[in-house]
Amino acid sequence: MTDPSPEQLQRNRQLLLRGFVLLSALVGTVFYLGIWLWWWQIPSSRRDGFELIGIVLGTIYFVLFVVPACYFGLKNYALWIGAICGAIALGIATDTVFPWFPWQIFGGP
Repeated sequence: MTDPSPEQLQRNRQLLLRGFVLLSALVGTVFYLGIWLWWWQIPSSRRDGFELIGIVLGTIYFVLFVVPACYFGLKNYALWIGAICGAIALGIATDTVFPWFPWQIFGGP
């Protein structure tokens, strides 16, 4: 059995990194759509306008982190920047959906 060439190893790393970037963009998109679903489920009698803060913050999240991750992943360009954006997007999404998740592992509140 022969060792793979350095070019093959580089392609494998890029493929793995691209998969992570695209997967994180997909998870971020699902999280953003979940924000809109949450908003639509609020009864009209309970809406006072403050719930739109969540929509605005979710849109900022989507534009700043998810869209760049998706763009860099689809273009296969600057994947490290896309991976950083994707990791931040995943961190925000998991901390919002499971607020106990990252902190409970390390013994936090």
